[in-house]
This record gives sequence, structure tokens and C-alpha cells, in this order.
Amino acid sequence: MKVRNQLIVLMVMLILSTLYGIAAARSDGSYGCDCSSCHSGRADQCAPVNQSPVANAGPDQSVIEGSSVALSGASSSDPDGSIASYSWAQTAGTAVTLSDPAAANPTFTAPSAGTSGIALTFQLTVTDNGGLTATDSCIVNVTPTVAPPANQPPVANAGPDQTVDSNAAVVLDASASTDPDDGIASYLWGQTEGPAVTLSDTAGVNPTFTAPDGGTTGVSVTLQLTVTDVGGLQSTDTCIININPSTVPTTNLPPVADAGPDQKVASRATVTLDGSNSSDPDDGIASYQWKQTRGPAVTLSSSTDASPTFVAPKVRDSKSLSFKLTVTDKGGMKSSDTCNVKITAEKKEHEKDRHDDGDHHNDEDD
Repeated sequence: MKVRNQLIVLMVMLILSTLYGIAAARSDGSYGCDCSSCHSGRADQCAPVNQSPVANAGPDQSVIEGSSVALSGASSSDPDGSIASYSWAQTAGTAVTLSDPAAANPTFTAPSAGTSGIALTFQLTVTDNGGLTATDSCIVNVTPTVAPPANQPPVANAGPDQTVDSNAAVVLDASASTDPDDGIASYLWGQTEGPAVTLSDTAGVNPTFTAPDGGTTGVSVTLQLTVTDVGGLQSTDTCIININPSTVPTTNLPPVADAGPDQKVASRATVTLDGSNSSDPDDGIASYQWKQTRGPAVTLSSSTDASPTFVAPKVRDSKSLSFKLTVTDKGGMKSSDTCNVKITAEKKEHEKDRHDDGDHHNDEDD
């Protein structure tokens, strides 16, 4: 009898220990599995690896001092979850006060621009529902309201995308950057994506670096160029350097991005961008990423769809919007292309009335 009671006690303790272990595993979602060795045999219960979000701070803008400015982070996205929070911070220029630094689209009043204009830089940090973060930045150029003639911002050109072999010498080219009036005063290069590389001169027009090893599938490095004109206004552009694989005989060829034709639409029309003609010669396209680079900020239906839509803003004068499409193939290679959308102004109310009166007069004459 005593032995049987001892056995019963041991069985109860074993059952309680097992239940406690399962509860503990479920509380942290791991089920005792580290997803690398899966010694517990519960690999099917492992949560998938959380992928980083993609921050999108919206296009660079040019505004007049004293005007209300809206930043636009609403096109930020997350490939496997959702954006949990936004955080805006000013990183350069005359200090301004944002309406809500935690909002997707905060506003502020443009400060005095002096006689030649100023540039303000803002960085957006987004956090996904799994705790991972990503950053992006935008520039707001502020111009004065009165003569002397307003300084026009420069146009940065980071040169074409390139495909090179592992460990090759790469030359970047900013020489096609322009400024319509007072000229370019400085260049600044920085890396935004990919394995870290060391530029020979981050302030040069044609800096060089050595391509990293492409591994078995190839890698992509993205460089951003910021140019500043004599009056202090700025512009940015990016280029992609694809590095071929180094350890396999079959080279992964980069995709070819196609952002679709330029378009001309009316104010408040629904516009469809079209990246569906992008292609890849071998392993196929894995993802699309759209970003507005110029013009009044708009919100895309999805920045990761092949063919997103948006509503054209209401404008008094014709405006041009630019969008850059970056496609990534299954091997990690990238390619980008740009399209322009020209928004035509609505007819002014007095012009519409005059046209309507003329039509009515003709009807009476008939």
C-alpha cells in the first residue's frame, strides 16, 4: 500500500511538471523550440521570423515660408504585419514644432527663409507590431515670399544602377546633378541598404568603393546622394549596385524595373501606377516598393503592390509628381525605374460660368 501511494504521488508530480512546462512554453510562444535545432520536436509550432517594416517619409518638398506643411509617412508598410507606431524627428535646419511627432502625417508651419531659402530635414522611424524598426528621411525646402527671385532647389542625380562582380571597384557618379540658378555647393553620399561598404570620399562627385562578396545569391547595395546648392536648398537621389554571386557557377541576373508610362490626369482623378511589366530573366520578382520622390504628397493604396492607386490632389496650377519603383528578385538583386504624373489644374469657377453662359446664349440663338 505504501509503495502504491508513493507511485501515485510521483505520477501526480510528473503530470503537474509536464503541464507547467507546456504552459511556460505557450506563454512565450516558443514551445521549447529555438527554431534552429528544434530539439523539442515542435518545429511546426515555431512562429515565423518577423520581417522588418519599410519606412517611407514621403517626397522632398518645396514650400513658401509661413505656409502649412504636411509630412507624409502613410505609405510606410510592413511585409508580414502592420505598422504599430510612427516617430518623426527633425535632424537638420531651423527648428520647427510638429503638430504630433507620433502621427503618420504631422504638420508644421514653415519658418522664415531669409533671402535665399533654407532646407529642413526630417527622419521618420516606424515600428512594426513585432518590434522591428526602419527609418527614412525627407527634405523640405523653404523659399522666401518676396524678391530677390526665390532660389530654386537643385536636382540630385546619383547615376544609373549598376551590376558588378564581387570585390570589383565601383565608381559612383553624381556629375549629372544640376541646379537651375545658383549652382551646386556640395555633395554628400551615404549608404541606406545592403552590406556596409566604405566610400573613398563621401563628399566627392565620383567616390569609389570595393564591392562586397556576393555570396551564393548576390546582394544589393543602395547609396543615397544629397546635393546642396549655394543658397542652402537640397535634393536627394539613390542608386542601386547589384553584386553578382561569387560562389556558384550560375549568376543571378538582376530584374528590370518598369514603372509604366508617364501620365497626364485631371485634379482629383484616380490614378493607377503600373509596375506589372517589370521582369526578371531567371528567378522571378519577389517584391515591389513604390516611393514618391517629387510633387505634392499623395497616399498610395499600397506601396508594395505592382499597380497601386492614388487620388490626384486638387491643384491651382499644373503640378508634376514623380514615383520611383524598386523591384527585388528572389535572389536579392534590385532594379529601379521612375514615372511622372502631371496633374492639370481645374478650370476656375468664373471660367466655367462664362463657358456655361456662352453655351446657353448659343442655344437661345438656335
